[in-house]
Amino acid sequence: MSQSAVREYEDLGRSPTRLEKWLYAPAIPDWFAAGYFFTVVVGLTRSPDSAARNFYLLLVMGVLATYLAGVYFFRLRYELRVSRRAYAPSLAYHLLPLAAILTVFFNLRAILPMLNGALYDETLHHLTVRMLGFEPTLALEPYSSPIVVEWFAFFYYAYFFLIASFIFVMIFTSRSEKRLAYFATGFLMIVTVGHFIYAQVPGLGPYAYLAHEYQAPLHGGVFYWMVLDTVSAAGAMRDIFPSLHTALPMFLTFFAWKHYPKVAPITTLFAVNIMGATLVLRWHYAIDVVAGLILALVVHWGAPRLVELYQSRRESVGLGHLRRW
Repeated sequence: MSQSAVREYEDLGRSPTRLEKWLYAPAIPDWFAAGYFFTVVVGLTRSPDSAARNFYLLLVMGVLATYLAGVYFFRLRYELRVSRRAYAPSLAYHLLPLAAILTVFFNLRAILPMLNGALYDETLHHLTVRMLGFEPTLALEPYSSPIVVEWFAFFYYAYFFLIASFIFVMIFTSRSEKRLAYFATGFLMIVTVGHFIYAQVPGLGPYAYLAHEYQAPLHGGVFYWMVLDTVSAAGAMRDIFPSLHTALPMFLTFFAWKHYPKVAPITTLFAVNIMGATLVLRWHYAIDVVAGLILALVVHWGAPRLVELYQSRRESVGLGHLRRW
């Protein structure tokens, strides 16, 4: 352990136990990510035995093991032993959850039916109608001209770039560890909680369940076909409740208004149009959008408080010198 770390422990009057190091050296997002991967592993062990099940079980177990090893070596072996942190290990640690979650996400199309073979489109549709008195995707059909479809398809496709821009700007440019901790905790809370609920409430979406009720398929332009190609190639296909196309952009909007007010108006523009696109393009029921908005609000309120509570506990056991994220 470095001399500076020893001095900090002495100032606090105690040193952390081995168990306290294991519990509190990882950051809050590490626990959310690891917990999510663990639930997928448990879910796959409970699904019927097959070659495909065994393959994906080994895949997710490998992701979980790699993630835990990365967190262990950075938080408990590297960060506790150096007085001055190098940039490369810190960058690798920050990118680790992104790589791990994307690895699992790009395999959710095969994994989700193994976790839960049911579909809840009927329930989600009925809840939407009961909440609003009508089905929005059907009500919007008369106004869904090719120009309107293309407009919303542009924003729906821009979702990926909006998310990526915030992630990489925060990782590469944020000089505030506290702000980065709030962002990372909130972002990973939404992703992991949202992905966990996907397995509990899978559904295909209005485009499939209500296909027989639409007068005609949607017609757009370049961006609409780019959306269709992207969903066809990489979409999980049963990931509708809650709508993360609502939750993540709205969380970024709340975060921007609080920390980056200069970019908040453009973030709001994109978030509102992305949320509208989920209905115009028939990917989500209104209840999915409401659930996504509630998730964003809860996480925006709760993430900073959770980080502060966790950091306070760290300090009480002698780990106050560790980074928040």
